Amino acid sequence: MMTTLVETRGLIKQFSQGFFSSQKTTALDNVTMSVKPGETVGLVGESGSGKSTLALSIARLLQVDSGQIFFSGDDITGYTANQMRPLRKELQFVFQDPYSSLNPRMSVKGILSEGIRLHRGLSNKSEIEDEIAHVLTTVGLGKDDMRKHPKEFSGGQRQRIAIARALAVEPTFLICDEPVSALDMSIQAQILNLLKMLKVEKNISMLFISHDLAVVNFLCDRAYVMKSGQIIEQGGVDEIFSSPKEQYTRDLLSASLLAKSN
Repeated sequence: MMTTLVETRGLIKQFSQGFFSSQKTTALDNVTMSVKPGETVGLVGESGSGKSTLALSIARLLQVDSGQIFFSGDDITGYTANQMRPLRKELQFVFQDPYSSLNPRMSVKGILSEGIRLHRGLSNKSEIEDEIAHVLTTVGLGKDDMRKHPKEFSGGQRQRIAIARALAVEPTFLICDEPVSALDMSIQAQILNLLKMLKVEKNISMLFISHDLAVVNFLCDRAYVMKSGQIIEQGGVDEIFSSPKEQYTRDLLSASLLAKSN
């Protein structure tokens, strides 16, 4: 049995500070982490800590300067776009902003059917509609919603559509980059409960990115804490939540609890 689904080893990524500048900012500094099959792993840190850079690198949407990325045991660090194409079915991304991540000109049916046709090989219209209806029901939307456009939905509903788009291709690994941070508190709870349900029912592995330790504690099995491009703490969420070792982690926890009390 495979013990690790996703693994990074010593990832380094630098960005130029400006077009004419020779100075560089290190976004990832020797980052090593892993996600096991069926596991939900949290990635926690302030804005600018390197969380999204790591997520984009794992998804091969960003090229690292050095280090290795493994998926299902294969080193995919140097894969070309053509080599990555079969893996796009297995590895899906849910972005932070549901407003910009969905094509406003397309109906929900059009948005979801793209991935189904491309990654699952279905071409029969009736079969595709049945699949879309099923996945919309899974995320708490109705069959008739497939005829609507993104502008007809609330922010929380749009994020459900984004999750449905990812689920429609039947992935094994889901990267969720701050998927609830742009939503109202009550809507956040609904989306988190949905993700927790999917974790149990679909056995999908997830990398869940957040600045909020309380959210990670609710959803995740383990967590990595990032600061200035480095992993500074890792462990089970119960351990990190109850006995954080680093002052930075304690500060994140305090900020999270304070936000929940206001």
